[in-house]
Amino acid sequence: MDQQSLVKGFVAASWYVSLAVMSVFYAYIGWQHVINPKFFLDIMPSFIPFPELAVFWSGIWEMIVAVFLLHPRTRRFAAWMTFVLLLVVSPVNINMCFDAEVCQTLGFSASDAALRLFFQIPLLLVARWHAAGKRSGSYALICSVLFYPTVLYFLML
Repeated sequence: MDQQSLVKGFVAASWYVSLAVMSVFYAYIGWQHVINPKFFLDIMPSFIPFPELAVFWSGIWEMIVAVFLLHPRTRRFAAWMTFVLLLVVSPVNINMCFDAEVCQTLGFSASDAALRLFFQIPLLLVARWHAAGKRSGSYALICSVLFYPTVLYFLML
Protein backbone atom coordinates (compact mmCIF):
# COMPACT_ATOMS: atom_id res chain seq x y z
CA MET A 1 0.00 0.00 0.00
CA ASP A 2 1.35 3.40 -0.89
CA GLN A 3 1.29 6.45 1.35
CA GLN A 4 -1.60 8.10 -0.50
CA SER A 5 -3.78 5.02 -0.02
CA LEU A 6 -2.94 4.95 3.68
CA VAL A 7 -3.91 8.61 4.06
CA LYS A 8 -7.18 8.05 2.18
CA GLY A 9 -7.94 5.06 4.39
CA PHE A 10 -7.14 7.03 7.53
CA VAL A 11 -9.43 9.89 6.46
CA ALA A 12 -12.25 7.55 5.44
CA ALA A 13 -12.04 5.65 8.74
CA SER A 14 -11.82 8.91 10.67
CA TRP A 15 -15.01 10.14 8.99
CA TYR A 16 -17.04 7.23 10.34
CA VAL A 17 -15.29 7.07 13.70
CA SER A 18 -15.78 10.80 14.23
CA LEU A 19 -19.48 10.60 13.38
CA ALA A 20 -20.04 7.81 15.89
CA VAL A 21 -17.88 9.36 18.61
CA MET A 22 -19.34 12.84 18.19
CA SER A 23 -22.84 11.39 18.30
CA VAL A 24 -22.10 9.60 21.59
CA PHE A 25 -20.32 12.70 22.90
CA TYR A 26 -23.24 15.04 22.15
CA ALA A 27 -25.79 12.55 23.49
CA TYR A 28 -23.84 12.22 26.75
CA ILE A 29 -23.24 15.96 27.19
CA GLY A 30 -26.85 16.72 26.29
CA TRP A 31 -28.08 14.23 28.85
CA GLN A 32 -25.76 15.78 31.45
CA HIS A 33 -27.36 19.18 30.76
CA VAL A 34 -30.73 17.66 31.66
CA ILE A 35 -29.78 15.57 34.70
CA ASN A 36 -26.95 17.70 36.10
CA PRO A 37 -27.79 21.30 35.20
CA LYS A 38 -25.91 22.75 38.20
CA PHE A 39 -22.54 22.22 36.55
CA PHE A 40 -23.66 24.08 33.44
CA LEU A 41 -25.44 26.79 35.42
CA ASP A 42 -22.20 27.40 37.36
CA ILE A 43 -20.35 28.26 34.14
CA MET A 44 -23.18 30.27 32.57
CA PRO A 45 -22.35 33.96 32.02
CA SER A 46 -24.63 36.29 34.00
CA PHE A 47 -25.76 38.15 30.86
CA ILE A 48 -27.56 35.11 29.42
CA PRO A 49 -31.28 35.34 30.18
CA PHE A 50 -33.20 32.38 31.60
CA PRO A 51 -30.11 30.27 32.32
CA GLU A 52 -32.08 27.20 33.45
CA LEU A 53 -34.00 27.13 30.18
CA ALA A 54 -30.83 27.78 28.19
CA VAL A 55 -29.10 24.82 29.83
CA PHE A 56 -32.11 22.53 29.42
CA TRP A 57 -32.78 23.37 25.77
CA SER A 58 -29.12 23.27 24.79
CA GLY A 59 -29.05 19.75 26.26
CA ILE A 60 -32.11 18.76 24.24
CA TRP A 61 -30.49 20.31 21.15
CA GLU A 62 -27.34 18.24 21.72
CA MET A 63 -29.31 15.01 22.13
CA ILE A 64 -31.29 15.66 18.94
CA VAL A 65 -28.11 16.43 17.03
CA ALA A 66 -26.56 13.21 18.36
CA VAL A 67 -29.37 11.11 16.90
CA PHE A 68 -29.58 13.00 13.62
CA LEU A 69 -25.82 12.73 12.99
CA LEU A 70 -26.15 8.98 12.65
CA HIS A 71 -28.60 8.89 9.75
CA PRO A 72 -27.33 9.83 6.28
CA ARG A 73 -30.53 11.73 5.40
CA THR A 74 -30.33 14.01 8.45
CA ARG A 75 -26.55 14.13 8.86
CA ARG A 76 -25.89 17.37 6.97
CA PHE A 77 -28.62 19.22 8.80
CA ALA A 78 -27.47 17.83 12.14
CA ALA A 79 -23.86 18.74 11.44
CA TRP A 80 -24.82 22.33 10.59
CA MET A 81 -26.95 22.45 13.74
CA THR A 82 -23.93 21.21 15.68
CA PHE A 83 -21.84 23.99 14.16
CA VAL A 84 -24.48 26.56 15.15
CA LEU A 85 -24.75 25.06 18.64
CA LEU A 86 -21.00 25.36 19.16
CA LEU A 87 -21.17 29.01 18.12
CA VAL A 88 -24.16 29.66 20.40
CA VAL A 89 -22.42 28.19 23.46
CA SER A 90 -19.11 29.91 22.74
CA PRO A 91 -19.88 32.79 25.16
CA VAL A 92 -19.84 30.21 27.96
CA ASN A 93 -16.39 28.98 26.95
CA ILE A 94 -15.11 32.52 26.47
CA ASN A 95 -16.55 33.55 29.83
CA MET A 96 -14.60 30.75 31.51
CA CYS A 97 -11.36 32.30 30.27
CA PHE A 98 -12.08 35.64 31.89
CA ASP A 99 -14.10 34.78 34.99
CA ALA A 100 -11.81 33.68 37.81
CA GLU A 101 -14.81 32.68 39.93
CA VAL A 102 -16.01 30.23 37.28
CA CYS A 103 -12.53 28.74 36.97
CA GLN A 104 -12.31 28.39 40.74
CA THR A 105 -15.73 26.70 40.88
CA LEU A 106 -14.61 24.17 38.26
CA GLY A 107 -11.13 23.77 39.66
CA PHE A 108 -9.72 25.12 36.39
CA SER A 109 -6.80 27.46 35.99
CA ALA A 110 -7.00 30.27 33.46
CA SER A 111 -4.75 28.22 31.16
CA ASP A 112 -7.10 25.21 31.52
CA ALA A 113 -10.00 27.44 30.45
CA ALA A 114 -8.00 28.79 27.51
CA LEU A 115 -7.12 25.26 26.41
CA ARG A 116 -10.79 24.28 26.62
CA LEU A 117 -11.67 27.29 24.47
CA PHE A 118 -8.94 26.35 21.98
CA PHE A 119 -10.41 22.84 21.57
CA GLN A 120 -13.72 24.35 20.50
CA ILE A 121 -12.04 25.20 17.18
CA PRO A 122 -11.47 21.55 16.15
CA LEU A 123 -15.06 20.77 17.22
CA LEU A 124 -16.27 23.50 14.86
CA LEU A 125 -14.04 22.22 12.06
CA VAL A 126 -15.24 18.63 12.50
CA ALA A 127 -18.89 19.76 12.54
CA ARG A 128 -18.29 21.65 9.29
CA TRP A 129 -16.51 18.61 7.83
CA HIS A 130 -19.55 16.46 8.57
CA ALA A 131 -21.86 19.15 7.19
CA ALA A 132 -19.89 19.39 3.95
CA GLY A 133 -19.88 15.63 3.53
CA LYS A 134 -16.36 15.69 2.09
CA ARG A 135 -14.56 12.48 2.90
CA SER A 136 -11.36 13.32 1.04
CA GLY A 137 -9.06 16.26 0.43
CA SER A 138 -6.83 18.38 2.60
CA TYR A 139 -9.66 19.74 4.79
CA ALA A 140 -10.78 16.18 5.55
CA LEU A 141 -7.19 15.23 6.42
CA ILE A 142 -6.84 18.23 8.75
CA CYS A 143 -10.12 17.36 10.48
CA SER A 144 -9.09 13.71 10.76
CA VAL A 145 -5.81 14.65 12.40
CA LEU A 146 -7.42 17.20 14.77
CA PHE A 147 -10.28 14.91 15.76
CA TYR A 148 -8.28 12.38 17.82
CA PRO A 149 -6.41 14.75 20.17
CA THR A 150 -9.62 16.75 20.60
CA VAL A 151 -11.56 13.69 21.70
CA LEU A 152 -8.72 12.62 23.99
CA TYR A 153 -8.69 16.07 25.57
CA PHE A 154 -12.42 15.99 26.34
CA LEU A 155 -12.23 12.41 27.62
CA MET A 156 -9.53 13.47 30.08
CA LEU A 157 -11.68 16.21 31.63
